[in-house]
Amino acid sequence: MTSVIRLYVDHPLGAGQSVPLTSKQSHYLFTVMRKGLGERLQIFNGTDGEWLAEVSNSSKKAGYLQCEKRSKQQLLPPDLWLMFAPLKKSRSELVVEKATEMGAQKIMPVKTDFTNFDHIRKERLQSQAVEAAEQCGGTYVPEIPELQKLGGADKNKESFLWDAVRFSNKVFCVINAVRNSKDYDYVVWLDADTFTFRPVPIDFFVKLTETHPFISVLQYAGQDFVGIVQNRDDLVTTIYDYGAIVDAEKRMKFLELGDVWWWESNRQIPIHLFLKAEWALFKPFL
Repeated sequence: MTSVIRLYVDHPLGAGQSVPLTSKQSHYLFTVMRKGLGERLQIFNGTDGEWLAEVSNSSKKAGYLQCEKRSKQQLLPPDLWLMFAPLKKSRSELVVEKATEMGAQKIMPVKTDFTNFDHIRKERLQSQAVEAAEQCGGTYVPEIPELQKLGGADKNKESFLWDAVRFSNKVFCVINAVRNSKDYDYVVWLDADTFTFRPVPIDFFVKLTETHPFISVLQYAGQDFVGIVQNRDDLVTTIYDYGAIVDAEKRMKFLELGDVWWWESNRQIPIHLFLKAEWALFKPFL
């Protein structure tokens, strides 16, 4: 069974309404999909629900649709906003895609103290939201504003005192897990706030920090832990435990990459985000 094409149109919809197509939509329908006069498809505009429409005029660069009847009532999402710090490459587009499918009313890219982007491709992200709504059967397309500056000394109503970078990366991990776990009934998110209890002589730490300033020592339940701190807040500190690494080559690699992170980053970006795949080797020691 052939699926019916769905298109988002920026035009009022109603019985008998003639709806013009953009040149991009005309190319897609008449050149790529080989549709012609009399063909039917579903259209929506985010406010008037979904309508069954028929191609009334077609050419390579233009075309018109004629609305016939409403096929789905307008369904508005709850007053739920998603705020996220822009991610590298196509990850921001994936966040927008999944947030649209999940029913976010507004998707707001934000700039915090740890955001490395000064601008976003707003048109591309908005286009991604449109494509997601077309594919998932939704009748609403969330708004995506320009990059917003949040936090800092300004205590107005749009200032937020939380780390959007850390949160947005967790959101990406969760939705990516859901997308890749189609054969399972549940996806369980385990946060990496874990400690490994291993005694480390304090003189070893003192000697190590003389040449490696990125090394930290923590005490918990009467035990000393030596390594590189990943995240720290008022309640929990996570650390890559150098003392838990047995292999000599891995220990040397740990110190070499620590040097790279210390001298080549701003030290505010966690080491696993800065080094990415190179640091994945040490995830078991967190």
